Amino acid sequence: MPLRDFLLLFFFLDLGARLDLSSLGAQALPAALFSVFVLVGNPLIVMAIMGAMGYRKRTGFLAGLAVAQISEFSLILGAMG
Repeated sequence: MPLRDFLLLFFFLDLGARLDLSSLGAQALPAALFSVFVLVGNPLIVMAIMGAMGYRKRTGFLAGLAVAQISEFSLILGAMG
């Protein structure tokens, strides 16, 4: 674990060094829309699916909250690909 954390530090430092801030303004609206979808839309979809599967509303709500948090690491790898 300590080695992984140490190497992860270098990964994010390298990623930050390559960051191009000139296109930041053009990406603000798409980033905001994507964030709203992930934080609101994704839990609602999970709640609907769990409701259709017969789970209680509380269980669907808690599962929806759990999947609302996505890893920024997957977004970084997707963008780099």
